[in-house]
Amino acid sequence: MICILGCLDNKEGIEICNEMLEWLEKEHSVFVVHQEPPGKEFEYPAISKVLDCSIQLNEPVLYLHTKGAGNPVPTCYKERMMSPEVNYPKEATPEDCQRIVRMMWKKEFTGDRLKDYLNAVNTNEPTVACPMTGKERLTWQNGWIINPAGAKELSKTFHKDENRYYYECMFQNIPIKIKGLVSEDCNLSDYHHAKLWNLIWTFWNK
Repeated sequence: MICILGCLDNKEGIEICNEMLEWLEKEHSVFVVHQEPPGKEFEYPAISKVLDCSIQLNEPVLYLHTKGAGNPVPTCYKERMMSPEVNYPKEATPEDCQRIVRMMWKKEFTGDRLKDYLNAVNTNEPTVACPMTGKERLTWQNGWIINPAGAKELSKTFHKDENRYYYECMFQNIPIKIKGLVSEDCNLSDYHHAKLWNLIWTFWNK
């Protein structure tokens, strides 16, 4: 299937892009959307290309980005990704808080598991399928597959935004069904997002 990969063209972004292409290109036709650092448009250019491709080709499209390129070590990693409430691998480093998300994407968006996502969006109803969502309708970490009906619906409100978190929250108030194939119960109200990160770290050994 078609995959649009958003790439921040700094040193980290190029390295992560090459890492992701090694496994993505085995199963997907990948188009990289480059953005010069510091990446002031955030995820807008790549998601815009996702919507155009899905609508014009009438096919579901996978969206991913070079997770970790902008923030190799998340500033909140001690309070969230590696908090005492999270069962993270003891050998993991702060940089692995970003790498583990890419490891999850590799498992979720390839092989037989990819078929589950394609089945989830195989409908005329506007739909997006992602690993984790919750009652606030976020697409946590922002890797997902959208169907053409969903792309048409999102395009009605999609816009550039100075808040980088908009792109993870943009499905909140529009009539698109969100399917979380790992969990649909990862919520902002969870203490330190412990449930979310406990699920993500399970991909360490898979």
